[in-house]
Amino acid sequence: MTWTKAPRRRTILFLSALLVAAVTAAMAIEVRRTNPAPGEALFQPQAGFTYALERDGILAGYFAECEGLGSETEVVEFREGGEMDPVRKLPGRHKYSDVTLKRGITSDLMVWNWREDVIAGEDGFRSQLRIRMLNREGSEVAVWTLGGGWPIKVSGPQLNADGNDIAIESIVIAHEGMHRVR
Repeated sequence: MTWTKAPRRRTILFLSALLVAAVTAAMAIEVRRTNPAPGEALFQPQAGFTYALERDGILAGYFAECEGLGSETEVVEFREGGEMDPVRKLPGRHKYSDVTLKRGITSDLMVWNWREDVIAGEDGFRSQLRIRMLNREGSEVAVWTLGGGWPIKVSGPQLNADGNDIAIESIVIAHEGMHRVR
């Protein structure tokens, strides 16, 4: 093989790999209706799982990504006086991570209105939350409950008229405790 053919072959391989990646990514996105108002369609990017957020028992939306479902316990080191034994490690305060949910932007304003309630100082902005992890068929895989949850941040999409990206919005939720119930 000559040196002039090698860059061309690499270019062809690169373009082939790029085409396969683009087709695979396009196949991973499905359009699904989720109880829209008459004449209105909500589009949800879908991958392996969907996360349903319920606020006080009412569906607040479907999300494509969920992160931060976890807790941590501080370690308190304790040494008994006069003993040369190793330091004892005892459990201290418990901390819960903020939960971040992301989805393709929809016409649903429930999350944005909830954030406005927090900003306005409305009573009852803290809610009992349930996050349900659903598979592609819509069957429940796992469920987490969060006590005293409220949105500390809501972000809209990064706007770029030249891009082909899906417009993503996100919500960050602070809460006072979490349990996995399923």
